[in-house]
Amino acid sequence: MFYYSGHQPSNSLQIDNDSSSNSDSLQQTHPNDFFLVGTDGFFHSINRPLPTVTRIIIDDLVKQYTILWKDAVISVYLRGSHLNGEVKGKTDFDTVVVLKDFVAIDLQKVFAYINNSLQHKYPFIKYFDTYVINESAIANNRYLQFVVSVLSMRVYGEPIEKGFTRFKPNKDCIFLLHNLPQKLAMATQMDRMQADFNQQIIFNHVIKHLLRSAQELVLEREKCYTRNITLCQSLFARYYPDQAQLSHTLLKSYNVGQSTKLVLLMEQFSQILREEYGKLYPAASDQLLTRVD
Repeated sequence: MFYYSGHQPSNSLQIDNDSSSNSDSLQQTHPNDFFLVGTDGFFHSINRPLPTVTRIIIDDLVKQYTILWKDAVISVYLRGSHLNGEVKGKTDFDTVVVLKDFVAIDLQKVFAYINNSLQHKYPFIKYFDTYVINESAIANNRYLQFVVSVLSMRVYGEPIEKGFTRFKPNKDCIFLLHNLPQKLAMATQMDRMQADFNQQIIFNHVIKHLLRSAQELVLEREKCYTRNITLCQSLFARYYPDQAQLSHTLLKSYNVGQSTKLVLLMEQFSQILREEYGKLYPAASDQLLTRVD
């Protein structure tokens, strides 16, 4: 559920893929798209002012969460485009809710309840994407800790992120690469089904996953993290110019690419990423196993 949300490529965002393009210049033009490393070498939690309408929506969401779970709500985190200030058109509103352990979680029921309660009030929201997790589960999941402490901002409740081991921009922040075989299997299955609408949704999901995985390969060198897939492709191409055309083809295929040929390109790019990971971290190359997404 985490990776069905995020930025779409913008036609107004023009990135030069040559070696002169770097994260410093991109950070200046797109400051809210980057999660930066402090002078101490660690990623820092986000703390930025939010638009009034965003705060109003959060207050309404918290009310709904407390109706559902009362005092079992520990923390609520905002992530995605409404946090990054890149809201264009009808978008998702993405939150993470951490609950006490005794609460049973039914994500489908939560999704239906929240959207039925609020979508009529906020018709400019595509849907409310609420990810719910118990506190003991997040305590043992480094990926979810990364999402909460680096990619999100706490908007309600206790600062549980302060209890997590902090993140540096290195292989310990590489999570998406481990799920590439699973994501490619989804694309292959949809290609066989030939279901145009669902196929495009899955293809978009896999393209985002691939390009964000590509950015993971360079985050230790760039000392930053982004989920904007246009910026991901640009930063990757800076270090891997031989793969710039392939990565750009995938980027251009977002929202328009539905073909067996595209699946083959995805598989080719996935193999390249896994090989490059092995070159960067040879001691860890045998650990490219499926992780939670």
